[in-house]
Amino acid sequence: MGKLLTIAVPTFNRADFLDLCLRSICSQIDTYADCIELIVSDNCSTDGTEYVVKKYIGSGNSINYIKNSENIGADRNFFQCFNKSTGKYLLLIGDDDVLLPGALSLIISHIISDDYGIVYLNSYAFKNNYIEGLESKKFKKNKNKYNMSVYKNYNEFIYDINLMHTFISGNIINKELVDKDIDSENLFSSGVIQFYWIISAALNAKKNLHIHDYCVAAKAENTGGYSVCSVFGVHLITALEYFKGKGLSDRVDRKFRKIILGDFLPLFIVRQKSNKGKFSNDDFLKLLRPIHNKNLYFWLVTVPVIKLPVALANFWHRKTVKIIKLIDKVFDNKKKQHKKENGFFLKLKGKFDKRIRKIYNFWLNRSIRKFQGRSCKGLLVHPSAKITGLAHMKIGDNFVAGEHLRLEAISRYDGCRYAPEIVIKNNVCLNDFVHIGAVNYVEIGNDVLMASKIYISDHNHGTYSGRMQSDPAEVPSVRLLTSNKQVIIGDRVWIGEFVSILPGVTIGEGSIVAANAVVTKDVPPGCIVAGAPARIVKRYDPATAQWCGLSVAG
Repeated sequence: MGKLLTIAVPTFNRADFLDLCLRSICSQIDTYADCIELIVSDNCSTDGTEYVVKKYIGSGNSINYIKNSENIGADRNFFQCFNKSTGKYLLLIGDDDVLLPGALSLIISHIISDDYGIVYLNSYAFKNNYIEGLESKKFKKNKNKYNMSVYKNYNEFIYDINLMHTFISGNIINKELVDKDIDSENLFSSGVIQFYWIISAALNAKKNLHIHDYCVAAKAENTGGYSVCSVFGVHLITALEYFKGKGLSDRVDRKFRKIILGDFLPLFIVRQKSNKGKFSNDDFLKLLRPIHNKNLYFWLVTVPVIKLPVALANFWHRKTVKIIKLIDKVFDNKKKQHKKENGFFLKLKGKFDKRIRKIYNFWLNRSIRKFQGRSCKGLLVHPSAKITGLAHMKIGDNFVAGEHLRLEAISRYDGCRYAPEIVIKNNVCLNDFVHIGAVNYVEIGNDVLMASKIYISDHNHGTYSGRMQSDPAEVPSVRLLTSNKQVIIGDRVWIGEFVSILPGVTIGEGSIVAANAVVTKDVPPGCIVAGAPARIVKRYDPATAQWCGLSVAG
């Protein structure tokens, strides 16, 4: 049976650092021995690495020690740790990094009680003594009272952590959520293979966690031997493009590029030009220009740092970083102010709309009581409604109508008088843009549900059958409204969107009218009709308690 957490330490020729790393882990692991697996993957070290590992094994620590017969490279060593681990979660920790006291207990308490894609651990850098770094004022406990943030939006999580997702010691990966189709073979020389696992798990998770307590101390200025520009300026950008196809937002992508080109790479280039770096020398412009030639930060920050003498490059980098931070701060403040003001006005508008709706429905109910002698319980009609001829209507309890209801009982039109009646029974719910017009009689039964954009009418503009038919030369709007037919919609009828119900139609109880239908003839009870003109497509059979399909012609 697999463990809950695997801690894997990939290492090569850093026995002294590994000793401190293993000491920090083994001093905390006893309490959780049943749920934690510890792996050391030795990339064919020639120093005292094997002695250090066996020292801890001899002290009673359970360590799966893997020693490669040859140096397979850092990425392959990471991949080996990933494949050999049996834990649900994997923490790859650098051999020169330190797991701080109490960190393991904190980690287990979170991952044993909940399910996360990535658990990001807060860290700080140290040069000599990691305890001094922890005790300094700069690294005091985070002020967040819970000392953790749970993200249900993966883009917000990745946006906040950003470039620190490349730091292996700070990211605990839920292996079950890593995409199986990641082509690891083609990533072995990229330097970002772990980034693919981390972002993949974060994107596939329902939630991710940031622990604000400091859990890891990272040894500063103790890495090198690879091309930083290739890793961060080329391969990391390729990874971002890959994950944009899987849900990573443009906003996150832009922030990565801004940090890389506006601060991270310029700082590295300055150090390389000052001969303070331990990385391979690159033709920076040749590597970066084909990929970033359309990026403003590349031209404003990175290129001047590449071109200028080291002193001026350092000055330019420091000043542009300050300017970028100042601009970000101004925009952040504007966003916060806008959000605050917008939130206030939206809240105010919501309260105002609610008050207006209450006033409107109070007035409407009083008018209904005036004409039909009783109030309507549960009346809820949007104030945008246009109701004409309320005196010719009877409205039951629990009548609900969405925006832009048009309810017209037309008693007079172009000098002619009519005796309309609209009856709406109990528990009727109409969505937005429903138009019901009557010059004769329209009845809506109990428990009827209507979708949006529905037209129901018992009349026509003009006469198109029998005697005295309308002349097409006559303007339609001045033709007489004619109706000698009723529209009756039975109880428990459901009417879909964009439906038209024409004069003389009766829809039987429990029937359904599909979206976009034009109903010109009666619909028997318990039927589903669709099409223009509407035809019966299904009929309910009480004997089998099923809706039985019919041919369209039927």
